[in-house]
Amino acid sequence: MRDASESVRDSSRPASERHVPVLLRECLDMLAPAIERPGAVLVDATLGMGGHTEGALERFEGLTVIGIDRDPQAIELASARLERFGTRFRAVHTTYDNIDAAVEEQLGAGARVDGILMDLGVSSLQLDEADRGFAYSKDAPLDMRMDATSGQSAADLLATASEGELIRILRTYGEDCAPDRQAHHPPPRRRAHHSHRRARGHHSRSNPGTCEAHGRQSGETHVPGAARCGQ
Repeated sequence: MRDASESVRDSSRPASERHVPVLLRECLDMLAPAIERPGAVLVDATLGMGGHTEGALERFEGLTVIGIDRDPQAIELASARLERFGTRFRAVHTTYDNIDAAVEEQLGAGARVDGILMDLGVSSLQLDEADRGFAYSKDAPLDMRMDATSGQSAADLLATASEGELIRILRTYGEDCAPDRQAHHPPPRRRAHHSHRRARGHHSRSNPGTCEAHGRQSGETHVPGAARCGQ
């Protein structure tokens, strides 16, 4: 999992010092039968800071890797890290559900690949940098976009979405057992929520109630990806 990788939180350091992928050798051992031949092509569908791709390019000298990521910052960091491999590494700013289009863009229509690597999960790149607005532990702008160049930030959503829309989002995507309690707070306070810490503090104090299924307070802030209410 990506959030289990070792990471250094100093954003001024190069990607190779900030991210060391776990289980790299094991991943490459499993891929080896498919990608060890000269001319093989691997798609790294979750490029991140390029640790897995770097390991693959170092180990398999005849390999080309197409690296996909929706985060422009990840593309920039990985491209700098992997520059020494020249055209054997090709970065594509897109999402992994567009693998076919990315491969066609890089290799031409009808091209085939020999392996696909997907290291699913949130990246330490997003969690460790306060300005990205993902971590509850930091008082920072409430952005939370994987691609900060497109779409609406979480702060803008909180300021403009109706209560009904927030309830729908929390129920559908947040696994929240009491979305109406989370979404119901005065618009002026909602518009003022520009940081995780302030938003979290407001949620944890407003309309406390018991989530009977798990014995938690329904007013507690839900962490995305948690299986239980209030975790």
